[in-house]
Amino acid sequence: MSQALFFALLMCHALAALAADSFYEKATLGEKNIDLFYRGQFPEIKQNDSSGKLYFVDDAVEEQRFFNYTFDDANYFTNFLQSELNAGMTCPNDLLGKNYDYIRYGYRLLSLSFLIEDYWHLQALSEQFKWKKSCDVPLSKVLEKCQPKSSEMKNVVGLWRRHFKKNPEKFHPDFDYTKWQQTKTSEKLLSHYRVEELCKKSPQYCSSNEESFKSLCQTDSENIVNICSEVDQLYGANSAPQIFYQLSRSNFINTFNKEGMGVGCLRRFSQLMINHEGKIPSLRLIGLALPGQLTALYGNRFPQGRPFIYGALKEFADKGLTDIFEATPEPVEVAAKAIPEPVKAKVTETKIAAAPVVIEKPTPKKVFKEIEGPMKSAFLQAAEVRQTQDLERVEVDMIKFKYDYVFSLNMIQKLTNALKTYMGREALVEMSTYDKLGTKDGPVPLLFIKFMIDMQEHQGLYNLIAVLGDKFYVSNEIDAEFKTTPELVEIKNDDSTDRQWQLSILKP
Repeated sequence: MSQALFFALLMCHALAALAADSFYEKATLGEKNIDLFYRGQFPEIKQNDSSGKLYFVDDAVEEQRFFNYTFDDANYFTNFLQSELNAGMTCPNDLLGKNYDYIRYGYRLLSLSFLIEDYWHLQALSEQFKWKKSCDVPLSKVLEKCQPKSSEMKNVVGLWRRHFKKNPEKFHPDFDYTKWQQTKTSEKLLSHYRVEELCKKSPQYCSSNEESFKSLCQTDSENIVNICSEVDQLYGANSAPQIFYQLSRSNFINTFNKEGMGVGCLRRFSQLMINHEGKIPSLRLIGLALPGQLTALYGNRFPQGRPFIYGALKEFADKGLTDIFEATPEPVEVAAKAIPEPVKAKVTETKIAAAPVVIEKPTPKKVFKEIEGPMKSAFLQAAEVRQTQDLERVEVDMIKFKYDYVFSLNMIQKLTNALKTYMGREALVEMSTYDKLGTKDGPVPLLFIKFMIDMQEHQGLYNLIAVLGDKFYVSNEIDAEFKTTPELVEIKNDDSTDRQWQLSILKP
């Protein structure tokens, strides 16, 4: 091995180590939000470096009591197989460390996009209803308060300040306050959901929607300024699953989608930082209600919101397209004043006298492909692993499964009412008797189970287990594009699963 090659390899290893160390410092050090200590003898808490999970040392000692008497490195290998290996296959430490700041910027960017869309919506309605003291501060004034620190945030805030001079949200001139109230029972808008939520939390706003709008706009503007100034505690937006869902399906991840690990890095970042994060309550509702409204208005053009595209420029900037949002200069006379007449002759002379320019062929850059077509859910991936390797059982990655399909707010409200009856024991007994529910001929819809898990309908799940047992067949509607067949599953929630719902695919 040549000396130059040796030093090159050494430098690559050092850079990877620095990225991993940077990731470790940001993800594991610092203050964390923890639960109350309620058992054990010594309240010492540690964090798993790979998964970010907090645990009590007393519990770890109890779990490892058997392995301590087997061989010296039993604990190390157990942690490697259960945690480090999965984390490395999802998103290695060096890749996550290298892109840590950019991933956090992505979560901030999409959160800001949703908040700005909500602010535009409330402000446009306030103007439509002629409420002068409701949302009277234009977004351009709010953005003036931003004090961004990173280069990415400075860039996107600068673009927003230049291009968001006017509110793009428009309503028909005949759409007044009376019609807005009428649509509350037919086609709900984002503003309806927000006003209802505020009324539930603070009854003093129930009597005046104008005051509600004023309070909501003020909250939005404060959150926007905090996030764009990067003084927030927002990391993976864990309280709003739609943020991850939309970010993972955008072109934003193309810049770090090395070997297809972009989505995995988003998910691992979100889980690692969950204990560092401070919640923004309004984001959850906005994340649930806004995507449906954007789809109804613009189709599939702006699923992440209109402000988002201004900040997802890194992929294009790397290719030299840095001015794609800059308008072409309009006034010809300004150009004439700036460039005198003799310039034309000078340019011609310069061209003749200039030496030939040698254009070097640019080194081709590696292009990361966008995610095309439907992505397989964690449930389908587990089912395929079990089938191809002929295994007795394979556990579903429940963290990934949580984000594979996100229910919209309209779906949640419809399903809550529609499925309430079917969660009862009497209805389940009737369906198991007459419709063969839980068998291969009458599998339980996977969406039904996921809905109960996501909405924490524990009683419905326990009723299902009481009637069908903990092993039954399910149909996979989430991956309908892949023409799946019913799978035999087991569902558990006990000490072995850390009191979390766990699905496993079983061999029939």
